[in-house]
Amino acid sequence: MNTSQVRAQLGAALTEVLPSGKYHIVSNVGTVDRLAKRLVQIELSSFSPSNNAKGVRTVELTIHVATHLDGTTAAAEDDAEAAAFEVFAALETFGWANPTRAEKTVYKDKYLGFDITTEILTKRN
Repeated sequence: MNTSQVRAQLGAALTEVLPSGKYHIVSNVGTVDRLAKRLVQIELSSFSPSNNAKGVRTVELTIHVATHLDGTTAAAEDDAEAAAFEVFAALETFGWANPTRAEKTVYKDKYLGFDITTEILTKRN
């Protein structure tokens, strides 16, 4: 996997494994105003040379997962948790992705969700 295309490649891979029509998958941090379905937004957080292999980088991504249900209701919390577990499990199936943590958050001060930290090893371009 190339460093320059890691967000797009991860977005395409998640599109293939997550239930069709249930998620809006965005491979950039552009604004998403209104959520009609669960959101998965991929952000490249940092990268560094790999300690173990020459010509390889460790890329850290933050995957924002949010429910489309408004407010802090029990239904919204249940949906956000279910979405986060589903995305985390999908990441674990990829041999090249290493999800390391999921932390509860509020997306756009309105939608409950989780930020999933994931590491991917990439080839230098």
